[in-house]
Order: sequence, then structure tokens, then C-alpha cells
Amino acid sequence: ATDAGRLKRSQIAKLGLYHDSTLTPAIPQENQPISIQVRAGIDLAIKSLTLYYSTDRSTPDINQQGISLERTEIEWDTLMWGYWEQWIGKIPPQAKGTLVRYSIVGTTVKDERIFCPYFDPNLPQVEEKDIKKLQRFIQADQPQVYSFYVDNDTIPDWFEQAIIYQIFVDRFAPNPDQKFANPKDRAGFYGGTLKGIISKLDYLENLGINCLWLTPIFASPSHHGYDPIDYSQVEPRLGTQTDWDNLAEEAKKRHIKIVLDYVANHVSDQNPTFIEARKNQNSPLFNWFRFRKNGEEYDSFYDVPHQPELNGENPEVREYLLESACDWLTKGAAGFRLDYAQGLSHAFWSEFRHAIRQVEPDSIMFGEITEPPD
Repeated sequence: ATDAGRLKRSQIAKLGLYHDSTLTPAIPQENQPISIQVRAGIDLAIKSLTLYYSTDRSTPDINQQGISLERTEIEWDTLMWGYWEQWIGKIPPQAKGTLVRYSIVGTTVKDERIFCPYFDPNLPQVEEKDIKKLQRFIQADQPQVYSFYVDNDTIPDWFEQAIIYQIFVDRFAPNPDQKFANPKDRAGFYGGTLKGIISKLDYLENLGINCLWLTPIFASPSHHGYDPIDYSQVEPRLGTQTDWDNLAEEAKKRHIKIVLDYVANHVSDQNPTFIEARKNQNSPLFNWFRFRKNGEEYDSFYDVPHQPELNGENPEVREYLLESACDWLTKGAAGFRLDYAQGLSHAFWSEFRHAIRQVEPDSIMFGEITEPPD
């Protein structure tokens, strides 16, 4: 964050058409109408905004009749030297368990149709990376599909009382009969294992710990594990599936829950899905990623080429990530810490949360957000 960066962010926030998934009430429950807030920036003269929604898991049809939004607020902004507007529309009350999916379409005073979110790419404040960031949740020139579940789920009591101890698995404890390695640099492997954690459970219990948060344990080429190759397999350096089963069982005996670090935004370039997608543009896996320039370039985590970003709006990708997470709940995990959570949409995490709660009602998820609170 720099002065110039913060200034630009403040400028961008008052441009275009934008919905930040803010709902009223914030957690919609059954038989409550839901208000949707949309911001129109100082560069837009909006004649109307329309909201389209579905309750049958289908993509909202933006060619059918929708719900008209009303302009509720006009506010002067001295930084941008202009007025921005707030518009609100209401989705009717829905039954418990309903997945509501919705999109927002605007019409300008020039009768131009624009999709939310929208930036005018010709504005001097807007750069290519701003457009790319906005488009990561949009499929094939359609408006973004937002979604939420109607439920009355709450944060489980155990998590309210959790005393969490984070373990960087490669750096915590080696097998009881071994010593740490001494790599030449800090990116090397030190030799911490799941068996090493098991050997320290009594120590952790005596500290008063009742929840462990493990850095990623899935197959990965790196010391940190935040670039998964296979979500179904324990990284061999850290142990085996049997070691995980033993850890989960021994922790349960001590009333210690285990939260796994889950990386859904990106994978390793050694992940088989990415290898196949890069090799064959006709493969269904090609659309699991966001390729550019005939497949020669692709979106990656902070432009690190070894960590290609998944297309979380692709239904197949969602199913793959949700199934993998649910599988680990059946193997003893209590929930997930979500790496770089803002890299995927609010809609993705709504469906993720619903999926894990169906498998384990007391499961939890908490996200790493490196952006400002909005």
C-alpha cells in the first residue's frame, strides 16, 4: 500500500457500476425480503437498473422481466468532483435452503446496456489490471452471477471458544526418531511431519490448545504447500493418509479439532489439470483456468507463473473444489482456513459454506483477506 495506490483505489471506488455482495439483512433467513445495493459511479448517467434472479440453481435469464432498482441516494464526492449514486432492489422472501442467484443489468441515458460490474476502459484512472481483476468473476461477456443461501446457520459454539495454534507443518516437528534437516536456504525442506505433530499433542493439550490450524498438507512441490498438485493426497514428505488418520484420531481423543489450510484460488503448474489444459486447448480442462493470447498466457497468483489461478466461476471447478473439501471433512477435519479468499467470489464461498455444512453441520471456515474491509 502506497499513497499513490490508496489514492487510485479511492478513485476507482467511485467509478463504474459495482455491487460488493452487500445484502440487507447480511445473513438472509427464510421469509425475509433481501435488499441488494448497487453503486453507480460519477462517470455514469444511469437511466435504470434491473435485477434478475433465479431460485432453481440456474443462471438468471437477463432477457426476462426483472426487478427494477430504485435510486435511493446521491452523494457528492470531493475527491472525484462529482456525484455517485446508490440504487437498491428487493428480492422477495424465500424458503429456507434456497440458493438465490442474481445478476444486475443497467441502461444508461444513451440507452446503452451495461452489465454489473462495469468499468469504462477508456477512463484515465483505469488500467488493464483493473479490468482483469473485475472480469475474473464474469463468464463470456455476461453480467456477474452473485448468489447466497437462505438459512439460519450460525457460527458453531466450539469455534467461538476455540484456542487456535497454527502449525507450519514442515517447520514444527520431525518424526520422533529423526532430527530436522539443515537446508541451504529457507525455501528448503526442514522435515516436519504429521507424525511429528502427533508426538507433540500432549504438549499442545497442556498448553490449553483445543484447535490446530495446519498449513496445507496436500501434495505440493513447495516447502509451504500453498500450490497444491493433488487435493486428495497427503504430501509424501509430510506423511501418509494413515498418518493423517492417526493424527485426527489422537487429536479427537484430546478434544482438539483440526482446521486445514485450503487453497482454492490457485494451484501448482505441476497440477495435472493445468498440465492438460496448457497442452490441449480443446480439453474441457482449458476452461478451468483463465488463459489469454491463444493460451500462451494465463492469470496467476500475483503474476507468479508457477501458481496458475483456477476459474472459480466454472461449475466443474467449483464441484471439484467443493468435493475435495467435503472429503476431508469425512476424514476428520473440522473446517478450513481459506487462503487468499478474495481471489474467489462471494458466490463461490456461499456455495462452499453450504456444501461443507451439509457434510458436517458444525464445520467452520474463515478467510484470509488482504484487502481493506469493504
